[in-house]
Amino acid sequence: MIEHAPTGADIRVDVDRALPPVRGLPRVPSHGALPHEKVSPGESPTRVGDGIQITLDGLGCLIPARRGRDDRYTERAAKLPTVDEVPGKAGGGGKKFKTLLSNVTGTIYSGDMCAVMGPSGAGKTTLLDIISRRKTEGKILGKNYFDGAEPSKSMVKKYTAYIQQQDCFFGGATVSETILFAAMAKLPPGDPAEKHAKVAEVIAQLNLQRCANTYMGNRLIRGVSGGEMKRTAVACALLCSPRCMFLDEPTSGLDSAMAQEVICNLRALQVKQGCTFVVTIHQPAPVVFDAFNRLVLLNIGRLAYWGPGRSAPLEFFAAQGFPYRQGYNVAEYLIDTLSHHDEETGGGHDFEGYYARSKLCEENAATVRETVEACDSGLAVDSGIHADGKGKSKYANNLSRELWVLLRYKGLPRAKHPLFISLRVFLYILLAALLSSFFYSQDRQLTGIFNTVGILFIAVILPCFMAQVFVEEMKFDREVYTREFNDAYYRAGTYVAARILTEIPYLFLSGGAFAAVLYWCIGLNDDLERFGFFVLATFVNFAIAMLVGFTIASGIAGEVGPAVVLPIYTTLNMLVGGFFIRKATIHAMWIWLYWISFLQWTWSAIMLNEFGGEEYTDHCEDGGGGLKSFLATMPLSPRQTRAVELYEYSRRAGECEAVLGDSVLGSFELGGRDKWECLGYAACSIPVLIALFYVGVRYVRHEKR
Repeated sequence: MIEHAPTGADIRVDVDRALPPVRGLPRVPSHGALPHEKVSPGESPTRVGDGIQITLDGLGCLIPARRGRDDRYTERAAKLPTVDEVPGKAGGGGKKFKTLLSNVTGTIYSGDMCAVMGPSGAGKTTLLDIISRRKTEGKILGKNYFDGAEPSKSMVKKYTAYIQQQDCFFGGATVSETILFAAMAKLPPGDPAEKHAKVAEVIAQLNLQRCANTYMGNRLIRGVSGGEMKRTAVACALLCSPRCMFLDEPTSGLDSAMAQEVICNLRALQVKQGCTFVVTIHQPAPVVFDAFNRLVLLNIGRLAYWGPGRSAPLEFFAAQGFPYRQGYNVAEYLIDTLSHHDEETGGGHDFEGYYARSKLCEENAATVRETVEACDSGLAVDSGIHADGKGKSKYANNLSRELWVLLRYKGLPRAKHPLFISLRVFLYILLAALLSSFFYSQDRQLTGIFNTVGILFIAVILPCFMAQVFVEEMKFDREVYTREFNDAYYRAGTYVAARILTEIPYLFLSGGAFAAVLYWCIGLNDDLERFGFFVLATFVNFAIAMLVGFTIASGIAGEVGPAVVLPIYTTLNMLVGGFFIRKATIHAMWIWLYWISFLQWTWSAIMLNEFGGEEYTDHCEDGGGGLKSFLATMPLSPRQTRAVELYEYSRRAGECEAVLGDSVLGSFELGGRDKWECLGYAACSIPVLIALFYVGVRYVRHEKR
């Protein structure tokens, strides 16, 4: 007799009363677990809905152990055929590994609503990542089966959905725009009206009508609440009617009411669609815990329980000498019992060993063996997840359609956001106005000429420092596109193309506005053809600076790295740009950077545009005051003294000789160049940076799971 052991009626909350009804969904009884039939090899299982049956056979995960860290579960990789054989003490020499999961074996049946629980660090998220094929680090052991066959990664993406613990969305889009984009990206091409209707349906199902026109929000944009964001993530996943959904702590950070509402919607959808749900959850409230009909308990990476949920684990733990106390939260009781009485923490009880010796473990293992034998013998019933995927892409749209969807349903909302417009246009107009206030109306005496040279160099390097805006945006965006790549929304190439095409109109606006304000205020050459070239050169420079920001942020992982690399890269290009150090005096180890520096070529182009073929006689009108003031305030290099010599000659001859623009160019070793060639060399950086941007988006991993 179990002391104080409750019956199911004693502790189970009536889900039908506790969970409010969802519009359009029938109310169903919640007594006991969902029915399942034991399936013999070759027979078709009786399913609840169209959910996937997930079978895990000795699943494990090892990660390289760090030096100086706890290595109780480490050993050479070559000696690890299964996780069970990892000894308690590490052997000498060789690469060592730490065990995150060990010999996880069991079955989650079609239509189950399964909770994965355990103390912090038990391996819950690791298990979820392995099943969903999103694990990016470590050595995976064992196998998992979907409907009795090993699934490919592309098919897992096509038929399942994964809801991360930290939701990642573009903050400048509304809830309805976010869900509509998901519908257009994930659903096959068809009538747009049907997709809009599907969006309206899931918004109604998940009670998102009140926040449909609210921004999603991020660290800079105020948006929806945590519960609304979590329900939006579920809504995006439901659009393509997945057969299985994985959710990593969907109630984390929510109050009890919000947590109950999220689980309520999941439970109602499970009842309606029969989708299999696998949810990691940390100490849920009684009402939330009672919504799960199957429970997996993990402790230090090993199974402590796998079986029916609700009251069933209480009897299992009571049989080990840990009876349930009336009035105690069942979930907290289970977690606290594992945490305080585990022999790893000095409690002296081996919960994992007890489960491994139990009849429940034997039954689970026997069910798994039947599935594995049926798979090995070719008798497993393919429910369609594998046969349907043969020869078919995991993406719903082709390349051109993907590009259109990204531009129309993601690029347009982004481009319309006030913050986006401010950072692209108004910020550069303000900067041009500030620079113009310092360099307003420069004359063509020598002091004015060299001031003009300085402002032209500033105009070239400024967009490169301002590329930090693009770095920060891409740091936000890479979390979003990583999730959408995992969910097979679109390909890396179409994302890169759409991101660049979205920026091009604003590059014209910002470049044109910046060039127009600066050009006329500082008094550059009033020839319209030269003004047009200056605008074109500014556009090319802005485009390159944007791509530099995107490339650095997409190619360098972490939060700090991109912010450090950008100013270093810009400073190096600035030093070899030809303004501070003449080409002839650049050290041999850096001369290669001079020839490939887009700053150097862009500055050369606008210098040739401004001074090429010009003659200046302003210094003749005031008796040479411009030259005298220049000599009094600034030293000149030997190459720059030619203008002084011309002036002295004019005094002796009684005539004032003009200062030649070609002489100014020669003093910076720019003579003999063509401005169009220089701009063309600068533009050669664009395809290189686009290729590097693609490589960063496609191959650099920004998440470690």
